[in-house]
Amino acid sequence: MSYIKLSYILLGDSPIHVALKKPEIIHINDLSQGDGYNSFILTFENHSGTHVDAPGHFMEDSKIISDYGPEELIFNNPLIFDIPKDENELIELSDIYDKDFSDVDCLFFRTGFENFRETRPEKYLTKNPGISPS
Repeated sequence: MSYIKLSYILLGDSPIHVALKKPEIIHINDLSQGDGYNSFILTFENHSGTHVDAPGHFMEDSKIISDYGPEELIFNNPLIFDIPKDENELIELSDIYDKDFSDVDCLFFRTGFENFRETRPEKYLTKNPGISPS
């Protein structure tokens, strides 16, 4: 079995959409300072870094992420589907209509836009591809 990393580490200087507050990580207890343990206060918005959008993010009267139980987020047959897209381009039904997803229980789209995260963070954060409402 092979694995593909789907997340980035969230740090105080991670690329964050311009409308969001930067993550804040405060080290309040420090083992090296004799506190006996390490602990931190983490403050970040739920759309910082790698995250999952539920339908309620875009549609009124729809489920938000906390409405889902952990059992609904476990998948046995996920598929990462490569669909290269450019800035502000949408993934359309025509991109996937002739594919067989009958055994897939979770579908991920890889657009290639992750390549801009480090090299062109503003483009990555503000001109990213999306999924068409259709």
